[in-house]
Amino acid sequence: MLYQEYTNMYFNLAEGYVAPWDLTPKEFLQNPMTTKLRNIAKKPVTSHDLNDFKKYLHDFKVNEIVFPQSEYDRLEPVISGLGISPVNIEGILVVRLV
Repeated sequence: MLYQEYTNMYFNLAEGYVAPWDLTPKEFLQNPMTTKLRNIAKKPVTSHDLNDFKKYLHDFKVNEIVFPQSEYDRLEPVISGLGISPVNIEGILVVRLV
């Protein structure tokens, strides 16, 4: 989590989730976008997933999306649909939603 150090702990991770799949909270598992994002390497998201993605962000009160630049191509169909350009911080992309 070098971005936390780089930004002087700017990001609040209280609602962040970075644990093994088998420990995923039920409220995440019940949302179909969770499975789509988990399987993104096998089956990329498309622009058809944009509404589900927006609902996921809304339902879980997501304020920022943080991911490595190497994953941008896989997420681009839904990230670009938000109309917000990511900020690149040394290879880490940040999309600020609020």
